[in-house]
Amino acid sequence: MRIRSLLALTMGASLAMILVSLGSLWYSTDRIWKANKDLSLANDIGDTVLERIMLRDEYYIHREERPKSQWLAKTATLAGQLTRARLDFQGAKDQEILVEMSEVGANINSLFAKLIENTRGMDSDPIARSLAAEYDQTLFSQLNIRASILRDDAARLVELRFGELSFLMSASNWLFGACLAVVVAVVLVNGFLIGRILNAGIGRLKEGTTVIGGGELSYRLATDSGDEISEVALGINRMTESLAGLLTSKANLEESVALRTAELRTSNEELESFAYSVAHDLRAPLRSIDGYSRLLEEELGPALSAEGARILAIIRGGAVKMDDLIGSLLEISRLGRTDLCLSAVDMRSTASDAFALVAGPEVASDFDFRVGNLPDAYVDAPMIERVWANLLSNALKYSVPSPRHSIEVGGRAEDGVSVYYVRDRGVGFDPRYADKLFGMFNRLHGEVEFPGNGVGLAMVKKIVARHGGKVWAEGRLGEGSTFYFSIPRRS
Repeated sequence: MRIRSLLALTMGASLAMILVSLGSLWYSTDRIWKANKDLSLANDIGDTVLERIMLRDEYYIHREERPKSQWLAKTATLAGQLTRARLDFQGAKDQEILVEMSEVGANINSLFAKLIENTRGMDSDPIARSLAAEYDQTLFSQLNIRASILRDDAARLVELRFGELSFLMSASNWLFGACLAVVVAVVLVNGFLIGRILNAGIGRLKEGTTVIGGGELSYRLATDSGDEISEVALGINRMTESLAGLLTSKANLEESVALRTAELRTSNEELESFAYSVAHDLRAPLRSIDGYSRLLEEELGPALSAEGARILAIIRGGAVKMDDLIGSLLEISRLGRTDLCLSAVDMRSTASDAFALVAGPEVASDFDFRVGNLPDAYVDAPMIERVWANLLSNALKYSVPSPRHSIEVGGRAEDGVSVYYVRDRGVGFDPRYADKLFGMFNRLHGEVEFPGNGVGLAMVKKIVARHGGKVWAEGRLGEGSTFYFSIPRRS
């Protein structure tokens, strides 16, 4: 294949994948916008359900007209929201939840109407008022049960919508990353092929010109590759044939040799110029990757929504993130192959040193850092230093938004193991997802708000498991978190 054809193929493939990436970005942006809209509606439904519960409780306590009227208005709002959701949400689970919410909502409306009607019996004679009060409590209990079901259904609806949004964002990132990887692969493969053609061709030319220059004018260069170097070789062969013909004339030999030698020098210079040109042209596909990526931001940036722009920024950082993730994966892999070198380690000193290392003097001065009496451990010192560094770095990162910058490190000995913990007063996490914290690439917070690759805690789990221990975590949103790990006690 001709070298310039390979260059054209590289440019065409790169352009095609850029166009595919643009189409993918447009499609994923549209899907993510709809998913965001559906999640907003699900959140609105949950808010309306909670507001109705508060208005119901207020009416039950005070029996005033205002909470009753507001409850009825919220009921109409909820009915409209559920109708919209049935049209917009296409999932079978979504429809199942919405049908249940409609049925439970209708039952709640009936019970609330009875509660209003029963209020009038409160003004009757003592016996009727007593019966009305008992019936009132029964109605309120039933309302509580139905309201709990409705609230749980609303929470499930939000969870389903959030799951779909997360999936779409992840799929969009991977799709664009795959397109970019294909572009890079095409450029690298074609670059390798062009380099091999150039190296082989120039090698043949060098060998042939050396032989011909030594006086072997019967030597012919191969011209069957069909590329530009073959054309140069064909020219050299013709020149050699002319030189061989001139040998019959001794009188003109030196002049002919000088002439043909000059032609050979010119051909070599043209070959060097051609090789430089090809090498220069070879850089163009590489520039196109960066150029077209930048073009995405410059050309489509004003037309994209804020969410689309954010996704584009994530995609552009995909290559760097991929390198970081691969490095982390290799590091975790090495942890599994490295032999443990166990020794007695002062865990209190190790934790203090790790905090000083990850925090630095300026950040450390802003934190109330306390270390209790920690049991010593018989462990691999470099690995356990990494455990403390990852846990304390995590605590620092998630404590920054909190007004209380406090980190506590403690430990205790129990049942043949030493248990250690790192407690912070940061943003915390939803305890329902505690089992996902130590999984590879699992994150409960956005990467923009809290940077990271989701590998640190997985690395902690790997190291502790190699020592025969366990890891777990406790926390609540807005109240901080505590991360524990245990190490078997050894002599």
